Amino acid sequence: MIVVGNLKFWFGIGISVLLLVLFVLTSNPRQMLEALTGALTGSKIVFLVPAVLIHLVAIYLSTLRWSVLLHHVKPISTNRLFPVVVVSVMANALLPMRAGE
Repeated sequence: MIVVGNLKFWFGIGISVLLLVLFVLTSNPRQMLEALTGALTGSKIVFLVPAVLIHLVAIYLSTLRWSVLLHHVKPISTNRLFPVVVVSVMANALLPMRAGE
């Protein structure tokens, strides 16, 4: 439960704001936009839709696997477990050295 007067809560908010400001001040948005447009103009967008669909199917199959593995502990529906698996995939993509596993 988040209590507004909680020191840990405000410390976490302060660190988050500080890191966000540091990121904005040290990044070059124009250079990032130029790199993004350069990458998109040289790519074939027609492959993007099948790739995203295949990735979603793989995540759904992973969700089914976790549902089967956790069934003896507590039955969890696939619909409820899907967002958890999506967040774990995101963490694995963002954290270095597969620290999200």
